[in-house]
Amino acid sequence: GVPGNRGLGGGDTPGIARPPLSEKTFMAAVVRVAKQHGWLCYHTHDNRKSAPGYVGLTLARLPGPGRPGEVIWSELKVEAPLTIEQEVWLATLSHVQHTEAHLWRPDAMPGIVARLSRGLLRHSSPAVRSRAVKLFSLLPDPATLQEITQMLQDKNGEVQAEAINAAGAIFKKAAIPIIRPHLESSDPQVKRRVLECLLRY
Repeated sequence: GVPGNRGLGGGDTPGIARPPLSEKTFMAAVVRVAKQHGWLCYHTHDNRKSAPGYVGLTLARLPGPGRPGEVIWSELKVEAPLTIEQEVWLATLSHVQHTEAHLWRPDAMPGIVARLSRGLLRHSSPAVRSRAVKLFSLLPDPATLQEITQMLQDKNGEVQAEAINAAGAIFKKAAIPIIRPHLESSDPQVKRRVLECLLRY
């Protein structure tokens, strides 16, 4: 028989060659088993107009007795090799340790930008961290208070200065108690930015 076919359509019949398993049949079998065990299943049937590389099957299941909620991303192949884009997606997804689910609408754009750029706030380059903080001031959102407060403690003066500017742009007068202590900074650009914000708000 054909290796890997057992369990998908019965046992082998001696002396009769079984036709090769198609990816469509393979997908249908996996989806059928997943649904039997309470998984939500998503498969794009025609991805020719989609960006290349995303996995063929996404499975999600709510928490149950003794287990957490789960997400599985899987690429199903019978014989064909993975494309480079598929390898990149699978390698990235295999390292995911945190997932979120959101409903995003256009008026939530400031929060979206803040969320998606959050990782840059911990970048090793001060220039990158500074530009990331600047995004917060360009698209102000009160939900970014925690991130702004953290960046006010950055060891780099340019990053601190951008955080002060962002705090003022977002929180106006409410930012004064947060930024006033930085008047004692030894960095001239940090002091200057604090004074500018105090005079403005």
